[in-house]
Amino acid sequence: MVRSWERAGTAGVILSQILRGFAQGAAQRVHLDANGVALAITEASAVAYRAVMKPTEGTILTVVRDAAAAAAAAAGTTDDIRVVLDRVVTEAHARRRAHPRNSSRCSATPMSSMRVGSASR
Repeated sequence: MVRSWERAGTAGVILSQILRGFAQGAAQRVHLDANGVALAITEASAVAYRAVMKPTEGTILTVVRDAAAAAAAAAGTTDDIRVVLDRVVTEAHARRRAHPRNSSRCSATPMSSMRVGSASR
């Protein structure tokens, strides 16, 4: 039996690999534009999948994989990084809601409804 803290620990390790992969993908670019974000998220997904011996559908791995696909599709149609990021967030929330275990715990706020560049401190 897997305890909840063990799952949380595994998710933390996977998240660290996602962040590592994103950093590796972003480091290949001088400027992080819409295409660069798509490539970085794709690298994040690849690094995270390589870190797991038996990937399981419906986990953070699925979320980042589908978010990467959404980023690549969006970057193929626009140079607007905000559009790419909005599609990434929308897809990530949709994927998370699609899993029965998570459907009641996820609510999405599209980035388009957030104020960009005016973070409160």
